[in-house]
Amino acid sequence: MKTKYLLLIALPLVALCACNKENVDTNETRPVSIFASHENDDTKTALDGINMTWAGGEDLRLGLLDNTLATGASAQQFTFSNVSGPGTSASFECESFKAEGFLDGEQYIVVSKQNDQNVSRQSGHWLSSLYINSNQTYNGTNAIGLSDNVIPVYGEIKVGDPSYSKDAINMKTPCTVLKLVLTNSTGSAQTISKITLTTSLTGERNGMAGKLCMRWYSPFTPGTFRPDAGANRFFASGGLKTITLNCGNITLGNGVTKVFSFVVAGDYNLETLTWRVYDNSEPAVQIGSDITSTPGKKLLVNTIYTKTASL
Repeated sequence: MKTKYLLLIALPLVALCACNKENVDTNETRPVSIFASHENDDTKTALDGINMTWAGGEDLRLGLLDNTLATGASAQQFTFSNVSGPGTSASFECESFKAEGFLDGEQYIVVSKQNDQNVSRQSGHWLSSLYINSNQTYNGTNAIGLSDNVIPVYGEIKVGDPSYSKDAINMKTPCTVLKLVLTNSTGSAQTISKITLTTSLTGERNGMAGKLCMRWYSPFTPGTFRPDAGANRFFASGGLKTITLNCGNITLGNGVTKVFSFVVAGDYNLETLTWRVYDNSEPAVQIGSDITSTPGKKLLVNTIYTKTASL
């Protein structure tokens, strides 16, 4: 008999919550309460108030941490799938969770499931990953001009600890949003096929996108995740230096302003940033000049930074 487990996820913003239910009968699933949290202080704009929603079809991966595993061994992992489609909340269900359900004292890493993602035990830490896509999609229906569900998230469960309950997982993001507020001052309407964002960072494992290293150090304590610094930010497959925002040949009228955003690795000094806007020619031709910025500091996670520019 397959036992179903249900997670009900609410996503009022980029920080979201996930939950799971103990053993239930195959014919009965019971959604549980979930909660969202976000960071905010006087020095940054947190990603709340941005009504990001589930697009439908997302998966979450839970990795069960077992300290008896050998170095390099993979944790037992479970995939929970969105079964309720798009919306600000969604139900996530697993058909093949452990028959005994969640046991007191168990600890899990929870991540947005993508590609060949894995949770494994390493020497002195637990290793997982999140993917920041180098191809992102414009969406004019929300405040940041970016497609829903593009921001990867992670969280932790420690069964029996109310601060890290399976019924109220505090999901966070290791990412930053760079928002380009762009005005067309060319004198005529422009059709935009794509916008690229490039960092001047060098080094194979530096960049803005790619397979991001996620490490929790042993002994595992929830909330102690720290991304690798500097050249170890991404896996050896490499950090990508350019992100392309696919704009779908939208028209930007003369004098009109639109918002275009990019999700990048956070807690990171990206050095010089360069945006380039392209028309819908074949091949595409750049509209106007390069748009550049050099923040000169680490860009905080869960934060929106704005660049205002004109074509």
